[in-house]
Amino acid sequence: MKVLAFGEILWDIINAEEFLGGAPLNFAAHCAQCGNEAHIISRVGNDRLGTKALELCRSFNVSDRFVQVDSRRPTGTVDVVLAEGQPDYTIHENVAYDYISADEIPNLEPFGFDVLYFGSLAQRSLESVLALDAVLERARFPYIFYDVNVRKRLHMKAILQRSLPRCTIVKMNTDEVGVLGSLLRFRSNAHDKVCRRLIGTYPNIEVVIITAGEAGCHVFRDDLLHHVPGISVVVEDTVGAGDAFSAAFMNEFFRSQDPLASACVANHLGAFVASRRGPIPKYTEDVLRFLQP
Repeated sequence: MKVLAFGEILWDIINAEEFLGGAPLNFAAHCAQCGNEAHIISRVGNDRLGTKALELCRSFNVSDRFVQVDSRRPTGTVDVVLAEGQPDYTIHENVAYDYISADEIPNLEPFGFDVLYFGSLAQRSLESVLALDAVLERARFPYIFYDVNVRKRLHMKAILQRSLPRCTIVKMNTDEVGVLGSLLRFRSNAHDKVCRRLIGTYPNIEVVIITAGEAGCHVFRDDLLHHVPGISVVVEDTVGAGDAFSAAFMNEFFRSQDPLASACVANHLGAFVASRRGPIPKYTEDVLRFLQP
């Protein structure tokens, strides 16, 4: 599988420690650990954190050939405070990934990407929205994975209305179901009704995924909502666990086309990451064996 992620590269600052992250980069890095070819389109500053980010991208086997360098703005950072393992974020604005340039994005069609992944945060700025438009214009993607990832101070209604018509798979958590239903004026926030209305409104969507932490997840396809039980672990921190889930789901779904089997694999990898510190821990041999077909 050949994956292209679009969006933020940033540093999560957790208890004064720096962890490279951002949902698109986490997704790409986990796809690479699953054995896939991973690339990212993003923008970093011409600074210490930007240089270090590019070095770590390569160490994660994520290609940085499409990562732009901004001489005027800093690399993105997020202050993360953990309460019982759950993160609360302060996301700094006017940083490099807010200015991903469409002009610096080449024709992507010759690369033959199978999957495009994008989220919401990088769409907070017009420049990066236009860059995402350029990506979608310059290549065809058999699978387009949109991770809703609601964040404070985002204009989520506009982002949802722009993103949902473009994706084939959409993922959200249980809290985001209500946000989406309210913003799009659905009459019910019940999971099955939201999924049914979502696909009725956006027939391009094939699969809807609703994650629920250690309770597992729900998968909606072919007008049916299925629950896939979760994996109980001792949580170290949940930063990056959802992105690992997304990568594992896409890795298995690309191979099997079975959303329930894909969700089972994804629950296992998400639980593993939640049991470790930082968003991109190195997989153990047991995890690697579990990911094998």
